[in-house]
Amino acid sequence: MLNDFEAEQAILGSCLTSDRALDTVLSSKIIPEWFYDEKHQHIFRAIRKAQKSDIVLIKTALEKEGKLKEVTLYYLTALMESALPSTVNEHIKRVNERYISRFVYELCVNTKSDLENGTFSNEAIDRIETELMVISDNRTTKPEAYDDIKFKAFEYLDEIESGRSPGIMSGIDQLDELTAGFHGGELIIIAARPGHGKTSFALNTSMRARTPMLFFSLEMQKKSLATRIIVSSSQIDAHKARSGNLNKDDWKEINAALGNEYPIYIDDGVNLNISEIRAKSKRFIKSKKIKMIVVDYIQLLSSGKKHESRRVEVGFLSRSLKRLALELDIPVVVLSQLNRANTTRHDKTPQLSDLRESGDLEQDADVVMFIHQDWMYNYDRKDEDKARDDVAEIIVAKQRNGALGKFDVQWDGPTMTFSNRDFDYGN
Repeated sequence: MLNDFEAEQAILGSCLTSDRALDTVLSSKIIPEWFYDEKHQHIFRAIRKAQKSDIVLIKTALEKEGKLKEVTLYYLTALMESALPSTVNEHIKRVNERYISRFVYELCVNTKSDLENGTFSNEAIDRIETELMVISDNRTTKPEAYDDIKFKAFEYLDEIESGRSPGIMSGIDQLDELTAGFHGGELIIIAARPGHGKTSFALNTSMRARTPMLFFSLEMQKKSLATRIIVSSSQIDAHKARSGNLNKDDWKEINAALGNEYPIYIDDGVNLNISEIRAKSKRFIKSKKIKMIVVDYIQLLSSGKKHESRRVEVGFLSRSLKRLALELDIPVVVLSQLNRANTTRHDKTPQLSDLRESGDLEQDADVVMFIHQDWMYNYDRKDEDKARDDVAEIIVAKQRNGALGKFDVQWDGPTMTFSNRDFDYGN
């Protein structure tokens, strides 16, 4: 059975006659598409606009949309006679079940058609998983009493106090002290201009953490990222590796580095969209118990939908990634480009306003940090300290649950490695 006409009528009638039932319906995750009957979809949209159990307001909303001829005032009155406010929750469940049944049925029909028309099975499987993620968005959550939640908070604080921090550490001491690591539910933005080390920093963190994580690369191939990991792990010169000028000692270091196991899972799908990232992340949470997700980088990510502008789309992506972090209860680290505004200023230090294409990145993020290598803008070397190409600055420009700060770290360009700076260097 793919629809329940009576349950749809009962929900709409209850909304028309009872403010309490209306509040129950509007606070659920019900959407117009749950209703099979197109008239019912129009009525529910009008009810959402009116926000009151007032047939006059709902009639006006339908008139504005040009739908009153389809619906008619007589039908609205008939719906009021179908009202069952006391059992509206049960009707919501029934309508949702029918909506899911239709969704799955249409997915099966479309998949059958795709396979008959030559779609590869692995593509069909990915599409099925991606589409089914839409259904999981409709799950409802229940309020939980503080008296129940407080014990979870106590356990969390006890873990931190005993040194069993639930955060994933970057291996950069000053950053870890400032943030206490990257925590479940957090959206962390790591932003920089091209060439300042965003990908290297994310890989270095992944390597040091030694905990399962999923790395979505929209810019580099798997083998390129694996090469970076080997270069950083073996501490050989990346340029020598790329140009084929490795000596015997270098190869010994590489062979030794191959013995290091890092539970990093890399997906280099260049056309990845947010639904696919969500589907694959949920799959790897179950199969590989991943503890962190990295997306490199957001400006290359697609929403899979049409938006009025790229700025609006990036905002949609940032909210979706934040929701993913909350749902999976793991940190989601998102790399981001900066716009060129800092290059036109005398002081090249990045600012939050430099985040490219969307201010929503700043709003949605729990942590925003910049990587800044000032030597790139000081080729004349008049400022000796800023001219050093082995120093990078980390700037924590936003932290929802902690302090802000900035500090220098060691940057080894040849091996693409960030590390704690030796503060006695050169003294």
